[in-house]
Amino acid sequence: MNNLGIRIKDKAVNVLTVIANESYEDFSKALQREIEEETSVDFSGRIKNKRDKGTIKLSKELTLENYPLLFEIWEKIKHKTRYAVEYSTENLINTAVKNLKDLNNFPLTKKPSLEARKVALQMTNEGIDGTLINIGRKDTEEIRYPVPDVYAYIQSRVNVSRNTVYEVLKLSERYPELAINPQLFLDKVVGAIRNALNSLLVAGIKYEKINGSFYEMSLFHSEEIEPIWTICRL
Repeated sequence: MNNLGIRIKDKAVNVLTVIANESYEDFSKALQREIEEETSVDFSGRIKNKRDKGTIKLSKELTLENYPLLFEIWEKIKHKTRYAVEYSTENLINTAVKNLKDLNNFPLTKKPSLEARKVALQMTNEGIDGTLINIGRKDTEEIRYPVPDVYAYIQSRVNVSRNTVYEVLKLSERYPELAINPQLFLDKVVGAIRNALNSLLVAGIKYEKINGSFYEMSLFHSEEIEPIWTICRL
């Protein structure tokens, strides 16, 4: 019911969930019976005990003849593997530079400025409307920031060499922004290199089989398998 005492019939809202231990069994049965009498809702088969765990029995002998698709998939995924990631430093530098030259994702670092907007408000039939009258802007005074150790800062956040950092800064031609706001600019460089690394790691991952080792299919030969999920629906 809502705050006015009116019953809500929306099934997405009108849901009753009862979480109780065994001592509340009589209470839950009485509540269920009361709801059934009032709404004519039948709870038969709709209540499951989350504590009850069953088993799944295999209906057929696990053979290639009975389960051809399973065996086909298993042959592809059973091999034990190791993976390695391959990418070139040149590709990393070029991708990071390309990211930094994308001014939509990594805009130019500018001096902070103040902006004031003057708006006139009118009351209309549709509500309150506003009309822009004037915009005032004022640049802040120049501030000299202490420049941190550029290489140490970037290398503490992404695993690249000092030469890679140097090439990215040089080829991007954005290093003058370091004097405007060092912290903001270095964070942009870190983001550009990290994005480049992530894309190259995904594209360069390779899997190798480990000396013919593979996982056994013994799990599927059990006559009874305990499910790893439970269902509780009230």
